[in-house]
Amino acid sequence: MMPMQTFLAGDVQELVEKAQSLETGKLDHFLFLMSALLECYLKEEARATVITVNEVEEKTCIIPINATQEDVAGMINFMVDAFHAERQSMSTGSLN
Repeated sequence: MMPMQTFLAGDVQELVEKAQSLETGKLDHFLFLMSALLECYLKEEARATVITVNEVEEKTCIIPINATQEDVAGMINFMVDAFHAERQSMSTGSLN
């Protein structure tokens, strides 16, 4: 696991500037994601897992928020099942 770093006001400002450089659709998506993540940090009963895959650098990160390893495994299994169910319904011509 990567060590957490302390953010300074300048770091936050740099992140804001980078986010503001995104095109509108990406910025809206980014803000939706950040809002959802912030809710998880603010509410102990909320759990989340963020998975990032950087194929160029061959680097994958699993970042749990208020979640144990067991919680993360359950979330991943739930999403795999949901993904397969969605693909199966689409292959039969049904859209949800």
